[in-house]
Amino acid sequence: MIVKPTKGLTEAEGRKVLREAFTAAGFHIVEDFAFDEEGVSVSLDGWDPVQRVGYEYVTKESHDRENFTDPKIGKLYQRMSKGELALLLIDGEGHPDATILTYLARHFLDSLVVLEQTQAGFKRPTNTGMPVAKKD
Repeated sequence: MIVKPTKGLTEAEGRKVLREAFTAAGFHIVEDFAFDEEGVSVSLDGWDPVQRVGYEYVTKESHDRENFTDPKIGKLYQRMSKGELALLLIDGEGHPDATILTYLARHFLDSLVVLEQTQAGFKRPTNTGMPVAKKD
């Protein structure tokens, strides 16, 4: 069996896959959102400013590495750990294809459902069609 590396998606192709997954989950995505909070100023590929949920497909093509520095990512993760926002960051350097991006987006969106049920900090939008995880 020969395993070939994936070609990977362009910035535009990756953003399209992620936008479709997030809008299908009920989020109202604003593209190229100028996020500027608590010392973090970045342009996000997609962001729902009401639900505070979004995504960024980090690629060389769009020079995202210059914008998403380790200190900025660290500040974003601190805020995510407090339930203040939810942001899916995907590194395009690994050349993910549409199947991988869709899987990652679904996993992320499913985790929001679990967070909603286990923490008071995150609330997903109502009537999204997102599956509700069952508690054991």
